[in-house]
Amino acid sequence: MSVLGRLIAVISLSLVFSFQVQARGNTVYEETYHIGLLAGTLDGGSEFGSVEATGFVLSARNSKAVLEYVNYGSEEGSILTGGGNWEANISGIYLSLLGQGQPYIKFKVGNLKHEMVTTISGTTTSETTDFTSYGLGMGYKVGSRLMIEFDVTSLDNDMTLFALSVLF
Repeated sequence: MSVLGRLIAVISLSLVFSFQVQARGNTVYEETYHIGLLAGTLDGGSEFGSVEATGFVLSARNSKAVLEYVNYGSEEGSILTGGGNWEANISGIYLSLLGQGQPYIKFKVGNLKHEMVTTISGTTTSETTDFTSYGLGMGYKVGSRLMIEFDVTSLDNDMTLFALSVLF
């Protein structure tokens, strides 16, 4: 699915999500929308090494769950075994469950699109894969709109992202 297709899916799902205000007892769970920036380290293991990673987050959330579109950007580095270079464009759609409270924990699972281009000895290969991705994180609500989160996300069998996000 293209980036535009993923954005349309997230917007559509978030609209459905936003109209689901649930009243339980005296508590009303209202949905909020956030945009955020992330920065961290993409660890590609012994073959790809580690590189700095930046990206953005779009989310629709209530007090218990989050629907997120995450674009980890286009990252590139050197292949450590055998020489060469790699470039990865990574994005995903996640559903996250949130713990309660000002500090909170977060578990996320979703679909990730991973486009990888490698160049070894002048030969370029390209591969696009979709697979299930998961992560665990913790966050802190600074106010009603501002949140800071730290996530560890498995991007595939070889790559793990350690990211700090600021959501507005």
